[in-house]
Amino acid sequence: MALSSQQQSELEGWLALYVANVTDLDARVVDAVQAAYADVDDWFNPTLTLAAATTAAANARAGLDLQSGFMTQFLAGILDVLAGVTVTRRAPTVDYPRRAEPFDVYSRPVFTARETLRAVPDTPADLLGAADYAAVLAETDALLARRDAALAIFDETGVVNGYRRVIRPELSETGTCGLCIAAAARLYKTDELMPIHTRCKCTVLPIVDGNDPAAGFNIADLEALYAATPGTSRRDLAKTRYRIRRDGELGPLLIPSDRRGVPRLGAA
Repeated sequence: MALSSQQQSELEGWLALYVANVTDLDARVVDAVQAAYADVDDWFNPTLTLAAATTAAANARAGLDLQSGFMTQFLAGILDVLAGVTVTRRAPTVDYPRRAEPFDVYSRPVFTARETLRAVPDTPADLLGAADYAAVLAETDALLARRDAALAIFDETGVVNGYRRVIRPELSETGTCGLCIAAAARLYKTDELMPIHTRCKCTVLPIVDGNDPAAGFNIADLEALYAATPGTSRRDLAKTRYRIRRDGELGPLLIPSDRRGVPRLGAA
């Protein structure tokens, strides 16, 4: 059953809201996590680094509740548009989405800084890599929390037949990843986790009563990206192959199936 023009318009509105809110939420959690390490002036001081990792883990964990709540609101709106389903329950309680302890995860920037300083003792603070590493960890946790919340909603409403990943070019400063574009052609069952990669910007849209809105949005986004990106992007993307690796901490990951570089569409 095809979507009406009104449904299409409402879905576009929800996706625009998603982009705006995810950008804000991710920035807030990254800022909070990075701030936890700001006062560390001795990366070998156990008191300072213990406090930094503890605070960073707590700030990241608090951000997950916001991500879960927003994803619930977003998908409630989508399901109302597609099927008239009202989601009245509160956001599902999200356990820490990695198979690891938060403190252990947010101790990793400390170890990164120490390794750098052992190799080059005079490395400036802004080149230690701790802040960038912390940002990647926080962004990945946020994505995992949204992914878990989505599956919980799909499972509990009982009207979702499956789902598809939907690319969001607006969120990708360096261009949309070829792995994501290739994987967007696949349909997922509601008990399957969406494979991700570092700084993945995809979200998901449900399939209800044969309506697969993500397919249409992906096609529209790709057509706009092809038109805006000169050169051989289309040919490069056609060669993109991926496989799914099961990671014990993060779940399924998208990785290239060969040694070729992964093209990005729309990159400057």
